[in-house]
Amino acid sequence: AQKKRVGIHSHRTDGCSLNSGVRYQMKRSQTSRTVLVMGVLFFIVGSIGALGSWAAYLLDAGIERNGQQAQGHITKKSYMFVADGDSDYNVEYWFMLPSGERVESSRGVPKDLWGMLDEGHSVVVLYSAENPKRNFLLKGGFTSIGVTVFVSVISAVIAIFGSLLVLGFIGGRRANA
Repeated sequence: AQKKRVGIHSHRTDGCSLNSGVRYQMKRSQTSRTVLVMGVLFFIVGSIGALGSWAAYLLDAGIERNGQQAQGHITKKSYMFVADGDSDYNVEYWFMLPSGERVESSRGVPKDLWGMLDEGHSVVVLYSAENPKRNFLLKGGFTSIGVTVFVSVISAVIAIFGSLLVLGFIGGRRANA
């Protein structure tokens, strides 16, 4: 007597075995989890960028309106020429707090202000009483509204892209359920 084989047989017409279908579903599940993680990361990074740029702008605006002033001294000027023709102009300076503590800082400034300053010159520095490391020169170094808006828009696009990935993941899960 011949023994009869018992087992599960797949009669698939697409040429794939049952095992390859399971592998496909596992691979798809890993891909969708990756999409979810990337979406969440894009949303977080974009949100932090948008909120952070406005926080920096508002903090500088508060310092400009209500901050403390000190006599600062330029110690060094430098610029970095970039291949695309843009350049960054920086000044290093120090100032004394009313407590007698010396604060050293550096800040990017507009080109015209950079051209007017020389090492050893005195400048007026505005600073936060709560955090004197947050400071800038009276006539330059303030976080500009243009940069703030630009960074906010780019960051918001990244956050929206991330949220669309997450929503796509959620919608795909509902469609497969």
